[in-house]
Amino acid sequence: MHEKNILHRDLKTQNIFLTKNEIVKVGDLGIARVLKSGNDFATTIIGTPYYMSPEIFSQKPYGQKVFFFNKTRIFYFII
Repeated sequence: MHEKNILHRDLKTQNIFLTKNEIVKVGDLGIARVLKSGNDFATTIIGTPYYMSPEIFSQKPYGQKVFFFNKTRIFYFII
């Protein structure tokens, strides 16, 4: 997703799936956005509040780095 500059914007445990072959897949790309480049930013306040990064709540432009906040939060819930 990062290589294609896709910003998921609603990454949470309910949107991560495990196949029978133990392949992890990400679903629900309904509010995803394709950025023009890896340095592009979005400003829309959208997503599940509990999983949103502080940048989104602060109404600051955000990009691919918010993925790492979401990933950390997801790992916390899994463990």
